Parts: sequence; structure tokens; C-alpha cells
Amino acid sequence: MDRSKHSLYASFSLGSSQVPVPPITMSKLYWSVTISRMTYGLECIDLEKKNLLYLENAHQTMAKKIQGLPVNCPNICAYAPLGWKSAECVLIQKSLLMLWQILLLPMTSIYKQLVIYRFLQHHHFPSIRPCGPVRLMISNAKQLALLDVIMASITSGTYMPITQWKSELCSKLSAYDRSRWLASCQLYPSLYLYRTIITDISIWPWWQYVSYAPHMLYKCKYLIRIIVSNKIIMSYNKSDKSCKLCGQYVNSDAAHVLFVCSSPRICHIRSHFWRIVERSKPHGLCRSMNAMAVTDRTQFILSGFRCKFVVEWADIYHSLCTFVYNIINVTSSSIN
Repeated sequence: MDRSKHSLYASFSLGSSQVPVPPITMSKLYWSVTISRMTYGLECIDLEKKNLLYLENAHQTMAKKIQGLPVNCPNICAYAPLGWKSAECVLIQKSLLMLWQILLLPMTSIYKQLVIYRFLQHHHFPSIRPCGPVRLMISNAKQLALLDVIMASITSGTYMPITQWKSELCSKLSAYDRSRWLASCQLYPSLYLYRTIITDISIWPWWQYVSYAPHMLYKCKYLIRIIVSNKIIMSYNKSDKSCKLCGQYVNSDAAHVLFVCSSPRICHIRSHFWRIVERSKPHGLCRSMNAMAVTDRTQFILSGFRCKFVVEWADIYHSLCTFVYNIINVTSSSIN
């Protein structure tokens, strides 16, 4: 596990402080090198629960490292903005792909004969539980409701091409992983803003923008931290509900600090940089955003306009990211 991580840590030195490596590029390196080494041969091993949790933990820690997320943020929120699958889904995919590759072998293959025998034995005598990799394949197929498809293919002797099987498997895994991810996010009340903005396991538009403008990575990392915590002002006194900048007895969440807080320094920075944002936006978009409630406007900005990154809007992304970053800087200096 540690040797697998070293390959990713070495990749961080590829960039510089001015032009760092974008998270999407780091993600591609991780899936090409690190995850392959980390899960090599595990499709044949029935891992204990503690070992699977250890693997999942390492997987999520790498996602946090790539995005610059705090170590103490909930693990479940780490991999969705990068469009990653969970480590469990990676192992399920590898296991069922290996199964189909075995079933596509000639009938003279002893491996195919053994797999078919074990599957038929399980089908006709459920009380007899096979062991080893075949038991793992049966268990994974049940989880994705694919056991009937496999049994129908074994009974008829006709098997779909491996590319078609992989496509069907990926669609089932995506639905399975997304349902588990949504259910887990519901367990964390602090992830309310995160659940509102990150609605699917897909690449966050701001990371797509960073691939276009890598020098903005440092500023964009603040945006993902706000989404995870819904806070710009971090308070360790849970009983203190007032805003430390303006003194109002309000919930000092991201929307309040960005658009409502009446602190003189915040107001000055807000008006200056928001004018820059308005000059970079089309008039229609500008009117629509100004008409939004502050909570909706904050969510709209942090979600990357609720659409994929558009290159023609790069100036708008730049001005909005600079706006949020400067508000955070002034906030930090005012408190300290």
C-alpha cells in the first residue's frame, strides 16, 4: 500500500508553485499507476472487512490529498468531485471482468469448467457455499443483480462480448455506488451545502476550469473547502452563533460572508471585486444572478453554474474565483 502511494506523491513534484499539476491530471496518474498497484491481484482474494476499510480509507485519503481537502473532513465527500468510484466498486469490477474473461475461454479450459460447475452447484444447491474467488464472484454478482444474467448465459452457452459486458457492468456499478454515496452523505448534517452542489459522482466544473488554467488551482482549492464545510469563518466555540466580522446574531455560513456581512472591510472588497465579476459576465447572466437569493447565488457559483465547464466562460470563472478568494483573505486577516 505504501509503495503504491509513493508513485502518487512523486507526481506532485511534476508541477511548480506557479503552474501546479491540475487535479484531473493527478487523477489520471492515480488511476493509471497507483490504483493498479494498490489492487493488483485483489480480485482473487476475499478481503476481510477491516482490510477493505483500510483500502477504502487509503483511496479516500488520496482523493483528499489531490484536492487539497482538510484531513478531518468526512471521507465520503472526497472522491465524488473527481468522478471516482469507491475502492469496493473497483474490486467488484475487476472480479466480474475476470469472471467473464474465464467464461469466454473455450469449453476445454479447466478454469471455465470449474467456474461453471461452481455456479451451477450454487444455483441448484444454495446450501452448499463455494469458497475462494468463485464465492466472491457470486457474492458480487448478487450485489449488482447480475446473477440471473450470468446463469442465463451459462445455461444457453452464449456469452456477450467483453466490451458489452463491461458497459453493462459499469452502468450497474455507477448506480450502486451512487446510491451508497447519497445514503452516506445523508448521515452528515454538516454536508448540507455539499449535497446541494455535488449531486452526482462526476468531475466538478471548477476542476475542469483548473485544467484550462492551472495557475488558479490554489484559489480553487478554497472553493471546494467551502463546499465541504459551508464555512469561511471557522469557529471552535460551538455556543457562539454570532458573526465574528459584523457581530450580527446570524448563521455565519458561506452565503452570509460572501454577500450579506456588513463589516466595512468585507463590504469594500465585495463591491470592488463584484464589479469586476459583473464586467466579465453577459448582461443576462448578471441580471439573473443579482435577482437570486444569496443562498441560491452562492450555490450557483460554487457549483460552476450547474453545468460543465465552458471555455468561452473562462473569464467569468476567473473573476468569480478571485472574488471568493479575496473575501476569504480579508476574512482571515480581519479575524487574526
